[in-house]
Amino acid sequence: MPAFYYIFILDVFFLYSGGTPGANDYLSNYSFISYFSNKILIISSIIFFYLIPFILSKKENIINIELNKYFLILIVIFLLNIIFFDYNLELTGGGIFFKFTNIFFNNNYLFYFIAFVSFYFIYQKFMNWNNFLIIFILILSNPQLTIYHKYYDPLLTILFFTIFKINLDKKYFNLKNLSILYLFYSMFIIASVYKVNFIY
Repeated sequence: MPAFYYIFILDVFFLYSGGTPGANDYLSNYSFISYFSNKILIISSIIFFYLIPFILSKKENIINIELNKYFLILIVIFLLNIIFFDYNLELTGGGIFFKFTNIFFNNNYLFYFIAFVSFYFIYQKFMNWNNFLIIFILILSNPQLTIYHKYYDPLLTILFFTIFKINLDKKYFNLKNLSILYLFYSMFIIASVYKVNFIY
């Protein structure tokens, strides 16, 4: 009821009511299909970012490439999302891979490659299709135009133990793997501080 009141009675257009930079220009050429493509590619890359320490913890995650009859469908879906992808850097956000690609290379090519790798690990290697609805809701749970990392941590780290087939057990929690986790997230914090103080 509060959501209905907020949208229909107060008439708040919540997609960019927070004063998102560049929202008006973006919405003047708005495509509903692009909205979903933006969500799918960027949120998948963010999920992949948080998966990296768990992927690195086992060599077989990198060495053993798993392909099945659904992989071609996955490629088609990925290519369709690239065609309609139009996330504007002015909107702010976009995740670390999207930001890095645009800041240092001024294009999306590296981001597209990382997004494809993200697709493979999330939807091919680690996807538990019994939890597809949960993952679908996770991708659509961010209705506004902007997409930020902060919307997904520590939520994703918790969900990794339940909705994905990462096969973690108590043996995972050893000095080596915990060191990878701490080093990885420490580098993320340093990169975030650098971005805030020296890039913007």
